[in-house]
Amino acid sequence: MTEKNLKFFVLIFLLLYSLFVQAKFVWINFSQNSVAAFFYDPGSLKKKNHHRTVWIMANYKNPTRSGELSVTVKQTFDCKRARYKILRLNSYPQKNGKGPVLTSYPTQKNWKIIIAGTPDSDLMKIMCTK
Repeated sequence: MTEKNLKFFVLIFLLLYSLFVQAKFVWINFSQNSVAAFFYDPGSLKKKNHHRTVWIMANYKNPTRSGELSVTVKQTFDCKRARYKILRLNSYPQKNGKGPVLTSYPTQKNWKIIIAGTPDSDLMKIMCTK
């Protein structure tokens, strides 16, 4: 194999490898209260008309009754009607979505109205101005 062929092979390998490497979430704190700190991943933001879909993470200050210390949530916001729907929710025994999944919930059928002054309200303001 010539040096030129070897360089080409290495380049192709690196390109293919980069396609299969799982992306990491980058969490940005957007709200906190007496119960939890809330984060979102701007790299996960998807826009479609007046809807915004994003991954959210909450780290609880104390474990819940079920032993959860964090949850990750895929959530869609309806910027026009100020409401949201949870598409996916997983809970974990450790902070930052670490450890085995304790519970997993599928998509909610119904939209929920966003209440002013809540973490959902804080995040909707960020998402709907992007």
